[in-house]
Amino acid sequence: MIVVKKSPEPPSLKKSRETMEGQVQKALRENLTIELLKKSAKPKNPTGVLEIKLNDDLYKPSEAKARLILDHLGKCAYCETRFMDTAGGDVEHFRPKKGFNEYDRVSASGLGPRTKLGYFFLAYSWDNHLWSCKECNEAYKKNYFGVMPDMSAPPERDEFGSETDFQEAFDEWAKAMTKHSEWTSGSTLTEESILIDPSKENPREHIQFDPQTGYAVGAQLDDKGKLIAPSHRGGATIYYLGLNRDELVFARARHLTLLRGIFVEMTRDMELVLLLLRRHR
Repeated sequence: MIVVKKSPEPPSLKKSRETMEGQVQKALRENLTIELLKKSAKPKNPTGVLEIKLNDDLYKPSEAKARLILDHLGKCAYCETRFMDTAGGDVEHFRPKKGFNEYDRVSASGLGPRTKLGYFFLAYSWDNHLWSCKECNEAYKKNYFGVMPDMSAPPERDEFGSETDFQEAFDEWAKAMTKHSEWTSGSTLTEESILIDPSKENPREHIQFDPQTGYAVGAQLDDKGKLIAPSHRGGATIYYLGLNRDELVFARARHLTLLRGIFVEMTRDMELVLLLLRRHR
């Protein structure tokens, strides 16, 4: 992954974002239920419901796409693959705009059911947009988005008179471990994503690369490059984005071979320079 330094919000996105924020505020003021409509669906305007239809064209105007490509240095934000003239990319919503799947951390049963709304209120938010290759976006990340759990201590068995009461309390604690920000919170998101957002943090603090094999490894290093501890977030990011798929590992290994060759040649040249200096003296 690369660090992405985002340019200012494109004017072409500002109006769409402000319109969405106005709709959310309207729903909050009038206590309305939000319902997302499919592209082909016709509004029914039921009482107490605010129907919203997301327009794909509004979140990827040409100006915004051009800025994303420049901000990402022509690379995928996740796998660092360079875009060629014949291979396009996607405007990727880091927080999925139409519902998300999340990992069930308690039962470890894999991807849970997809939620209905997701982060629709961030559909036109420049801060939520990344530039991604189709492989990372459509084959790997898809609609996955998990958040870090609340690390409060679980209930203890001796606090309850029966096994049933304890199990009910434990189940409630388990459900509360991981909380996604709902649309009712507006644009204020306090949750911490499991996946690393390269536009807001440095991926190298969580993901390292084996210099021998080219494999990505979830690990944290100190300022001197010494291993501190494994990184759960780094490992999860590698897994969900497929950062160790064969073609990426091969490309890294090939690049490492090239760098070693350059280093050898530089070393040889340095030896020649030192020899000439000695003779000059």
